[in-house]
Amino acid sequence: MITISDYLKGVAFYPRELDDAVLDILTPQFYKKEPLFKPGRVCPYIWYLQSGLVAIREERGDKDIYHWLLEAPAIIIEPNSSLDGLKPATMFIEPIKPCITKRATILDVRKAIRQYPEFQTHYEIINAMYRRLQNEREADLRALKPEDRFHKLWTKQRTLFDHTPDKIMMSYINISHGPFYDCKRKYIA
Repeated sequence: MITISDYLKGVAFYPRELDDAVLDILTPQFYKKEPLFKPGRVCPYIWYLQSGLVAIREERGDKDIYHWLLEAPAIIIEPNSSLDGLKPATMFIEPIKPCITKRATILDVRKAIRQYPEFQTHYEIINAMYRRLQNEREADLRALKPEDRFHKLWTKQRTLFDHTPDKIMMSYINISHGPFYDCKRKYIA
């Protein structure tokens, strides 16, 4: 099982003395069915997903829009509010399958950065990685045909199809029922 230290070591040079500082600000959490976070207030947390699968979902009228599906290991940030701590969250963060996370508040991260200024680099890299993935996903939704989005996700994150209900996958890829099952027969059969 990958730890937060292993994850950060893969991101950039990670001095050993940062282990204690980072582990000290993390609170272990287990989520089976209840959301990690509900919309309506500013989200003060960043989660490190150690095991499991999490969705970030927005309610638009009677329709659920799935913006993110994140498999462990991953960093989870509420897209609207975690980075600046100003805007209220509009999205649910919820487990698709039970998950173990380690959670830190933004304030605790800032304290760790004050104590260990080199951690600022890791924090910036984590945020940049998250934003890059977000921009790539938005570009895919605009530029790729639904079948191409299915194929790209199937190629990069095949296990998502094993653990995620089809209805959620269709929303996440933004593909309708017929083409989704055509692609599923083509790639999964």
